Amino acid sequence: MPASRSITQPRPLGASPSAQVPPRQVDWPLRARLLFGGKLAQFGWIWLILASLFSWIFLGQTDLGALVFNFGQRASAQGTVVAAWETNVSSNDQSVYGLSYTFVTPAEQTYDGVSYGPPVFSVGQTVIVDYHVNNPANSRIQGMGQAPFGPAMLLILALPLVGLLVAGFAMRQGAKAIRLLSGGRLTQGRLLANTRTNMEIMEKPVHQIEVGFASEFGAAHTIKFKTNNLAMLDAPYGTCVLYNPLRPEDALLVGSLPAQPLVSPNGSIEMDSSLRTSIALALPPLALLVIGAIAWSMAR
Repeated sequence: MPASRSITQPRPLGASPSAQVPPRQVDWPLRARLLFGGKLAQFGWIWLILASLFSWIFLGQTDLGALVFNFGQRASAQGTVVAAWETNVSSNDQSVYGLSYTFVTPAEQTYDGVSYGPPVFSVGQTVIVDYHVNNPANSRIQGMGQAPFGPAMLLILALPLVGLLVAGFAMRQGAKAIRLLSGGRLTQGRLLANTRTNMEIMEKPVHQIEVGFASEFGAAHTIKFKTNNLAMLDAPYGTCVLYNPLRPEDALLVGSLPAQPLVSPNGSIEMDSSLRTSIALALPPLALLVIGAIAWSMAR
């Protein structure tokens, strides 16, 4: 911590006249908070972690082999069910059963296997087994699968993708905030409209906000966005606007940032909490660690 802080404390961005005109130096902890520390970004990373674990559990019980089973030379033989048990999963509100069976090929070699499906066969019952001629161990009871869930369960992979898209969108917004903090003009905005919508997030109503501001050449511009955090409008300098002087419609509200930018005595832009930065930096590596562990376990 610089010694000058003991004399002069950092001031909010909007309260520091020296920060009105760029360029500004944005410290790396604030950059990290803007990229990874917003509520939307944290939601995306947490969703990615949980959805990846959830998908991994279900993909382990998905009949991925069904996608290629019908390729290659196949044959059928009579088999016998030697064991049957109820699994802990259900499909279409019906319990899925596992059936262990044996069958004999024309070469008089005996093979066994396990298939899954509804309880239509019992122990000792004769069944028709489909198998690959070049690899008879790759077999299944006709009309059943080699795992409790069918290939349609692959759609569950869309769940982690949602988290990745949300985190990616939030990071894009964070990159925009870093760019405007570094080189954008700062001016005081004015609340023009605050309209409650029919949406709710975390049981809090979402509002449509419109803030007006004037560029350095006096032209009027507006920012429109939705939020369920109205406290940002009441925060000191919350309605200050950072905008691109070359394209004023490229703008954001200082109060919408996930961290309160502070101007240090040496003129650099810092943040309000190192603890939150640590939390923000922990989530992306944790997500990559979880995904890497899942990929490693599936490749084994």
